[in-house]
Amino acid sequence: MSPILRSMWHNYRYTFLIYWIIMGLFIVAAQIMVSNTTDQDAVYAGLTNFAPPKYFLSVMGVLFVIVNLPVYVAHGVSRRRYMTGTAVFAALIGATYALISMIAITVNLGFAGRLDGALISRVGFAHLLTDYAYMGAGWLIGVTYYRYGPWYATFLLPFTTSPAWLTDGVFNSLWTTSPFTVQNLALRLPYALAVLAALACIAGAVAAGYALARTVPLKPRRA
Repeated sequence: MSPILRSMWHNYRYTFLIYWIIMGLFIVAAQIMVSNTTDQDAVYAGLTNFAPPKYFLSVMGVLFVIVNLPVYVAHGVSRRRYMTGTAVFAALIGATYALISMIAITVNLGFAGRLDGALISRVGFAHLLTDYAYMGAGWLIGVTYYRYGPWYATFLLPFTTSPAWLTDGVFNSLWTTSPFTVQNLALRLPYALAVLAALACIAGAVAAGYALARTVPLKPRRA
């Protein structure tokens, strides 16, 4: 394990543990409610709408810039090395969060006698990509607030949050597309196109986040 990964895990391991202890109860309750319906469209929408993990990961993306980046640079870590290590760390925790959500979905649908492998795999991959998009949006929010200050960064929020709400949109999740899922199911993107669109959102967030963080004037501080 690289020093950056080891350090990030050391810094955040208890945060993740406490979060999942609390969220475990909500996951069980939410998935039981979803599994009590026979409407497959409602099941898909309900399972992809499970929002707290991606919001939490978005906050983590903000912290990676505002809290950690200046500290690591102050201790002699190059920006490129920090961003590479953080990207790997973010990929690992995003995958872990998606896997936990997928296991919870499987268990609850199994108890309800409604296991559907295709549905579970689609929703699980949607969770994975959405988690990555929200972390990318969090990074963009953090770096713009750090670089431009609160006023300009607030005006940039439609741009910096776009990876998150666009990915929500292509997977018909959360409030961004409730008119599409409830009233006009024919307008839903084919799943393959939704995946490609989500990957494009993530790639855009990574590219923009790297470009902004690479040149942002830092005020290094030691932990």
